[in-house]
Amino acid sequence: MSTINHQALEQLHYVTELTELIKAKSSPSPDGEEDCTEFVTFFPDFIWAVRDFTLELKLNGHPITEDQYLDNALKLTKGLGKLVVTYVDTINSGAVPCLENAVTSLAHLENSAAMQKAADHYSEQMTQRLSLPTDTFQELLEVHAACEKEAIAIFMERSFKDVNQEFQKNLVEIIKKKKEDFVLQNEEASVKYCQVKLDEISKTLMESISAGTFSVPGGYKLYRKAKERFEQDYHQVPRKGVKANEVLQSFLQSQAAIEKSILQADKALTAREKAVAAEERARNETAQKKQELLKQKLQEQQQVMEAQQRSLQENIAQLTEKLEKEKETLLREMNMMLEHKLKVQETLLNEGFREKSELMSEEINQLKNMIDDTKENDTPLVTKALDRFGDELTSILSFPATLLGQV
Repeated sequence: MSTINHQALEQLHYVTELTELIKAKSSPSPDGEEDCTEFVTFFPDFIWAVRDFTLELKLNGHPITEDQYLDNALKLTKGLGKLVVTYVDTINSGAVPCLENAVTSLAHLENSAAMQKAADHYSEQMTQRLSLPTDTFQELLEVHAACEKEAIAIFMERSFKDVNQEFQKNLVEIIKKKKEDFVLQNEEASVKYCQVKLDEISKTLMESISAGTFSVPGGYKLYRKAKERFEQDYHQVPRKGVKANEVLQSFLQSQAAIEKSILQADKALTAREKAVAAEERARNETAQKKQELLKQKLQEQQQVMEAQQRSLQENIAQLTEKLEKEKETLLREMNMMLEHKLKVQETLLNEGFREKSELMSEEINQLKNMIDDTKENDTPLVTKALDRFGDELTSILSFPATLLGQV
């Protein structure tokens, strides 16, 4: 703090020399010179603060001292710290700092960090919320959709200048791979759990086979009843997971040879027509179970397609909102630059520099045209979003044909 004197005015001159020592863009203009107005979008407004001795020294309604007021005003707030570090390191190395390159590097670092933070959040939440194996595949998809939405929101909140949404697309791919890993873990947990329960429940049936309980006239019928009781007990086990039917079918297929031998022994001891009827029933039941298994797989594939559609819609919605905000920001920055050029032109005209003022007219007209073109761009933001997620949309639209090909 000091009075306004000659030294203060001399130090103020240093601020006007900044544009001669710093570049705004890495690619110079055709004439090799940079327009000082280009620095408007990077440099903060210069403010010369004058102490108001009538200012009330209060904080949250309570009186404070001058030092407390200054300490509160100088508290650190969240900002572009990495940009400052890059900028200072460049100056210390003796190179000419370029704000455009610094911002690009910062965007890459921040977007990478945002992508990693979102991916980590997805993994943590999936691990916390899922209890493997899930009872149904839809249960896993619902948890995935909720965690994916949160992860995308975290990325959107922290990211900036994500050109062509490359980092957002990478995040979607990372989440997709992580989801596939959870699906695989869920299937493995289901197989392991079902196998343990299957071994426990089938113990009585296997002991009866070893004891020759079914090697009697009508033994095949007895075997079928014991087998049905075994299957009923298995179906009553809760939370077997998505592989419950496959594990059961695998076990039944492994017992096919035993069942066939029991049937052959029964044929030798009972009337042939009864054995044929029993064999037909067994064949029909096997076909029915295979049909149920196929139906389940088709249903799971349909659920996957619906989940992908919801995921794409969520991405498009958030991307559309981001594009709208970026357009508003661009218009605001161009209007600030236009206002600045108009003020400079007016100053030149008032000071008698008519020729320089007329030279700026072309720049002002070009900037006005850019603003008008941006405002009059009727291309829907949703169309832009769909163009950027074209591959994902094509994949989802082709999914029904894939399902039909597997029937």
